[in-house]
Amino acid sequence: MEFCGGGTLSELIDNPLNRGLPEPFIAYICRKVLKGLSHLHKNKIMHQDIKALNIAITEDTGIHLIDFGLARKVKRFQRCKELRGTPHYIAPEVWTCSSHDFKCDIWALGITDIQMAEARCPLVHLQPEEVGEEIIFLRSSNS
Repeated sequence: MEFCGGGTLSELIDNPLNRGLPEPFIAYICRKVLKGLSHLHKNKIMHQDIKALNIAITEDTGIHLIDFGLARKVKRFQRCKELRGTPHYIAPEVWTCSSHDFKCDIWALGITDIQMAEARCPLVHLQPEEVGEEIIFLRSSNS
């Protein structure tokens, strides 16, 4: 594995001088993570813990997904029903224990994109156990 001397995306976002990353850099990171997720998903692997802390940056701004501790290989057309991941990044269908698939990684990347733009994670004011209820409420009120 390549040395990632640039730290994690989380460290970059949490820099006190940061008020959100520039849009071109957000787009660059998003494209690189999507490329990595495409490779994982083609190989039937769900990461299940996409977040800024699990995106490493090399000194030349290369991007790597890290921490595959919650990743799982799924069989063709298999969908999952277990709650896994970091609360603020978990997709609504996971919170409701509904059947879910690779799209949950994309949801988590979307939350990470918002975090990059706003320099804070959405719903950060909520306790982890409250996040699921709020996400389910927001989803139902927007349906």
